[in-house]
Amino acid sequence: MPDLADTRVDVERVVIDLLTDAGVGGAVGAFNPDDEFPLPAVLVHRAGGGLVGGSAGQLMGDLVGLDVYADTKSAAWDLTADVLEVLVGTEGEVVGSPPHAWVSAVEDAGATVWLPDETTGRARYSAVVRVYARGESAVPAP
Repeated sequence: MPDLADTRVDVERVVIDLLTDAGVGGAVGAFNPDDEFPLPAVLVHRAGGGLVGGSAGQLMGDLVGLDVYADTKSAAWDLTADVLEVLVGTEGEVVGSPPHAWVSAVEDAGATVWLPDETTGRARYSAVVRVYARGESAVPAP
């Protein structure tokens, strides 16, 4: 059975790296939504999940929430579509520099909703993806 310490992955960092490397999302990160931040922006946060698979192939199957902010509802929708296009279908990718994770797959969890921020009035869509990944020990050697 693989060492669980090698299996665990910072999925927020994985998603942030994928979006940053693709140049999608404007300000991307795990920041406090009550703080001021530039638009457009994508707030990335782990929403649940855990280990999946048999003992020979354990990996993380985490749900990751994406709060996508923009100046208008239509801009937030367009950015959400771009974010999901980058993430969904990611398969067999090494992430990070230096590499810190191997992504087996990313799936849309089918929960994209219009959710304007009541406190700030910012336009926001919320989406959820499931990220299947393993830690740096699973990253192929160069």
